[in-house]
Parts: sequence; C-alpha cells; structure tokens
Amino acid sequence: MPDDDRPSRRCLDPLDDDARPGRSGARPTPTTSTTDRRAPMARTATRSPTRGSTRPASGSASVGSRPPTTSPMKPPSPIGELLARVGAGFFQQAYVVADLDAAQEALARSLGASPFVTLPPALLPYRYRGRDVQCALALAFARSGDVQIELLQPVEGEGLHVEFLAEHGFGAHHLGFLIDQLDPELAHAAGLGFGEVMSGAFGSLRFAYLDTFAALGLYVELVEDPDGMMAQLMAWRDPV
Repeated sequence: MPDDDRPSRRCLDPLDDDARPGRSGARPTPTTSTTDRRAPMARTATRSPTRGSTRPASGSASVGSRPPTTSPMKPPSPIGELLARVGAGFFQQAYVVADLDAAQEALARSLGASPFVTLPPALLPYRYRGRDVQCALALAFARSGDVQIELLQPVEGEGLHVEFLAEHGFGAHHLGFLIDQLDPELAHAAGLGFGEVMSGAFGSLRFAYLDTFAALGLYVELVEDPDGMMAQLMAWRDPV
C-alpha cells in the first residue's frame, strides 16, 4: 500500500509514544468547556445509579443490537422449480444442426467430444403441438465429460426440430433429463405452465419436450428410459 494511503499510527495505536501525556509532541490536556466533547456513543447514554455503568437514553437502540431479519425467502420461479425437481437426472445437451458431419467435427474440436455414434434418418410418428405428424431426423451421439451430446438434423417432415431450424438456425436446442415416470412429471410441469410441445417413443423409451423456451432459451426434454437405451448410446470411449 502506498505511504500516502496508510492510516496514521496515531489512529491505529493508542499507545503511540507521541500520544502519551508528558512526551514530546503530546496532545494538550482538554480544558473544561461547556461543549460536550464526549464520543458519540457517550452522548446517547446516561449514567445509571450504579457507578461506572451506562444505560441507553430513552428511545435509543441498545448497543450492539441488530435489526430483525424478517424478510421471507422468495419462492422459486416456475422454471426454477421445474429444474430443481428434475435436475438430478440431467444427462444431455442437444443441438439442432443443418449439417450433421460438419457439426460433429466442430464439437469434437470445441468440446473435446468423443467419437460420435450416428443413426440414419427414419420417418417416425410424433405428437407435435396437438397433432400427429411424421419427421425424419439424422442423429449423432457422443459425450463431453459426463454429458451426452446429441445432434439432430431434420431431413423430412415436420416437428419441433424443423420449426427450430427455420426460426433460429442451428444451435443449442434442449437439455435432457432422465426421469422415472413420464406422465406424473408432465402433469407437474403443466401445473407450472410448461405444457408438452412434442413427444414420441422408441420401443420402451418415451420422451416429451416441454415448452420452456421463453423462460430458459432452451427446451427441456424429459426421458423415461426403463431399459437404459440412452446409456447404450453414450459412446463411453476416450476421444481419439
């Protein structure tokens, strides 16, 4: 700390030699004055009948007292409550892309993703915004650390991924969470204001996207996977 910024030792050390009576440079003894020169705390107290003790003056706060902490804790936001409920099952970050091969190369460089496992597109049925539709998606799965990376390239048909690519271009699309039972979680999410946008099934695996985009900037995907199908697609291999 520069010397100019350091506090004077006279302020820090009450036993400073120059501050002692009778030493060279000592401060003069205060003379009697009608002006009250006591410290601010002393001016707010009066002597009690017991010698040497003080009591607070009428209307003053007790020395050392703190204001009561009565502010209640704010309840979580709906999106906060949803993520707190399903957060332990987080396993996937997904991207909608226009070029599956180019996206694999880019994520391998930027995220250190493991080699991808790819699935060719197939025209499959989905439930999309209250309608039955068909959509074909080219898929690729890898991992980055403990997180599964999913790439989805719309090829044919209509659905949430086609809509996203048309409106936003390629980019982060959803977060995936494994849950035990899909139906109760959908009901709870609907109660928070997050309805189902798109859903489907692959064998025993069932999934649904929740309409969280306005609140989160991403969709939330809930996945019920009793047979561990997603774990088989994690490609738990070291990057090469």
